[in-house]
Amino acid sequence: MTKKGRWLQGILFLAAFVAGSHGAIAQLIQKPIAFPTNSKYAASGRTLDANDTIQLPFWDDFSSYTGQPSSEWWASSNDVWVNATLGLHPPTLGVATFDGLNSNGIPHNPTSNVVGPADSLTSKAIDLSVIPANLRSTVYLSFFWQIKGLGEIPNTEDSLRLQFLSRDSVWVTKWVLKGGEENLKDDFTQQFVPILQPEFYHEGFRFRFQSFNKQTGPFDHWHLDYIYLNQNRSPSNNTYFDRALSAAPLSPLKGIYALPPSQFQSAADMLSGTSSFEFFNLDALLQPVEYNIQIVEASTGQLISSVDKNQVVDPIPQGLERRTITSSPVDTEAIKAFLQDKDSVVLNMDLFLKTGDKYLISRVDPLTADTTYFENINYRNNDTTSISLSFSDYTAWDDGTAEYAAGINQSRGQLAYKVAALSQDTLTAIDIHFPRIAPFADGQPLDIIAWKTLTNINPTLLALQRVSVEFREELDQFVRYKFEIPVAVSDTFYIGYRQYTDNFVGIGLDKNNNTGDRIYFNVGNGWVQNERTDGSLMIRPVFENVPFRSVTGLDENPIEELTIYPNPSEGIVYFSEKPEAVFIADVSGKAFPVQLTENQRPWSIDLTHLPKGLYFVQYIFQNRKSTFKLILTN
Repeated sequence: MTKKGRWLQGILFLAAFVAGSHGAIAQLIQKPIAFPTNSKYAASGRTLDANDTIQLPFWDDFSSYTGQPSSEWWASSNDVWVNATLGLHPPTLGVATFDGLNSNGIPHNPTSNVVGPADSLTSKAIDLSVIPANLRSTVYLSFFWQIKGLGEIPNTEDSLRLQFLSRDSVWVTKWVLKGGEENLKDDFTQQFVPILQPEFYHEGFRFRFQSFNKQTGPFDHWHLDYIYLNQNRSPSNNTYFDRALSAAPLSPLKGIYALPPSQFQSAADMLSGTSSFEFFNLDALLQPVEYNIQIVEASTGQLISSVDKNQVVDPIPQGLERRTITSSPVDTEAIKAFLQDKDSVVLNMDLFLKTGDKYLISRVDPLTADTTYFENINYRNNDTTSISLSFSDYTAWDDGTAEYAAGINQSRGQLAYKVAALSQDTLTAIDIHFPRIAPFADGQPLDIIAWKTLTNINPTLLALQRVSVEFREELDQFVRYKFEIPVAVSDTFYIGYRQYTDNFVGIGLDKNNNTGDRIYFNVGNGWVQNERTDGSLMIRPVFENVPFRSVTGLDENPIEELTIYPNPSEGIVYFSEKPEAVFIADVSGKAFPVQLTENQRPWSIDLTHLPKGLYFVQYIFQNRKSTFKLILTN
């Protein structure tokens, strides 16, 4: 999925509380994120000049694109973001979301603490002068609305307003929606607004939605969907011959969206799972639905496997029924065969409904029953979607799109994510998506860490690397941090970081796939498993199927303040002061987990299980790193 360049909608503070070392409160926090503006994320569709005038009917369900609203229908729309993630149970896949930031991610008024005009969405000019007088009472604008969704609820003093442009170029408010708990609903609500006054029946009629809320940031979320303006309508005629996808499918590989081919080959049987998706029947009558799900190579369209083919939804969906469908298990053996001898490939899982949906009906001849259609309004646009499955050098439980940032705000606090190697492999790096978030953490130092265990007493470290926070201007891009000493891993381990600032340092959080139970944090009083924040952290282990790299950057003179002895050693190595972390590798670069004795002076590591020979010891002491040669004689 792609998105427009802007701050993401919403701010949620979902905290897990434990007592800190000084009575502080430990928090795992979600915050809004910023995106760079980039024209490549603009909506698809035909390009119209801002001064173009269009004719009825007007219809947009935001299902066939993301980013900026389509210029086919909208003249001024850059503040609003079309997305498929923040609406809760929309009528179709995709909504238009309003908040307090403009298209460049800048608050509409960063110094104001009062409610004011924020995002707006303005239609093209629509020629209503051609509507006969006897039909003007049948002209209605309808739309579905929702406050909050998966964002932040607007306050009672906030509002979303619908305005019409009069012949005298005056915006007239015709409908107002207030924020607050009273209007908070799990589903979208359909609204009908008539256009009755003569002052609106002119060649340059426009309508616009505008939010009035905090202007200082990404607060107060309003969502719109399925906006339709036409004649010959009434509020009682509030259904549509349209059956639509309303939620994208999830990964069928047990929630995994990316995996090294070698690991997939070793564990294909374990990964065969089902997917699920949601559709909505917008018709008042029961309507038959079939669906197809297939796995294809993204670059060529080559069919790999048909998960479901012409699968009939049984029982037949009732009128206005929303239903979640579970697919058949994916054929991992077919994928396994296709991936043979391939190092990197992307597969798509395509989903499309067979509904009988056509274009919006223009007229049905009462004598011949011949039907004419408005061919610019295609109800089949919302019947198709796709997700990507990547087979490369990393593992991912996120779908590649960040809806929020998650992190902590305490110096020396740590954040970890539980991951797994499905077969023995070599961990060489960690990929992290650092989204734009104020205050920006550019250049802040971090320790990128891999742990074997997260025990509160002396957790087992696998690797540690001092780095700094980096941002990418491109949307949803990752930074790759390589470990100087790669480490062999198998089964479960943990990846994450330790920060050195009290400011919030967050990483991308994908809200579509919930692996929140894999998130852990430590702000001074031990490791705490997340229980309240849903989503998948956008942090990924990176593997290599090549021999371990040689250790470089040796320092034959260890840090003076710390004495290490004896060398050569029979297996027990002592430290005069306690280092922050210790790592060891043999001459091939193969790393071995080691554990430092706790609360025991002198501190030591036990290497008696290793064969005699030459090794390289790397340690961190007082935020400095040193690597030296060690000879084992046991």
